[in-house]
Amino acid sequence: MKKKNLLILITIALLSSAINLHAKKIIVEKFGSADGIHYDRVRESHTNPIFGEDTHTLRCKGSGNIECKWEFSPWIVGNTQNWDYYEFISIIEKRIKDSLNNMQLTTIHEFIIIDGIKVKIDAAIRENNLIDYTLVIEDNE
Repeated sequence: MKKKNLLILITIALLSSAINLHAKKIIVEKFGSADGIHYDRVRESHTNPIFGEDTHTLRCKGSGNIECKWEFSPWIVGNTQNWDYYEFISIIEKRIKDSLNNMQLTTIHEFIIIDGIKVKIDAAIRENNLIDYTLVIEDNE
């Protein structure tokens, strides 16, 4: 009986970790940094898809000394490949900068799709050309 219970617990743990390797929804918020990289508060959270919505959130706020990075970076699942989070975000950040600079806008609110991955962007340019933004990324999981 104990072996059967242990086997069930191990199976649940393995399924849970396998399901959590890539994200269903990723929310990223960056606001108020003096250099666009370092923040006063960096908060990361993950929900387990077995217990509800599969969401990964990174919130970076205020000017400070903490780099806005994930401790446990989620993968993003596209139509053609699994994307490394930082590779995917660099594409989005370049698009935000290009949109704000080329169109001489102060804010953008748009919805784009890259490799089948839905991205909602809300961004604003501040002093010294620093950009604050919120991204909501929904992948193909």
